[in-house]
Amino acid sequence: MRTAIVEVPTATYTPTDTVAHTTEFAGFCILYGNNTPFSDSTLDSLYRNHLDYFGKVLLDSDALVAQGLWLAPDAQTVVIEKAPNADVP
Repeated sequence: MRTAIVEVPTATYTPTDTVAHTTEFAGFCILYGNNTPFSDSTLDSLYRNHLDYFGKVLLDSDALVAQGLWLAPDAQTVVIEKAPNADVP
């Protein structure tokens, strides 16, 4: 199953982080991986504007909940907290 975070991306996600970090979450790189944000031009090619991006996140999240593949509280976190604040022009 791929959530809206992957289906409606704002970055390239890799399963491992090959860069040495000295942050408090450095030990979790094997769990969280790493992401490289898309450039503005890439985001512009994917989404007309922030509302377009948000709408795609909402549709994808709702579909997963309706199919019983994602819990509503998890979808709501992405739709209410993450998508509105995403760095999409």
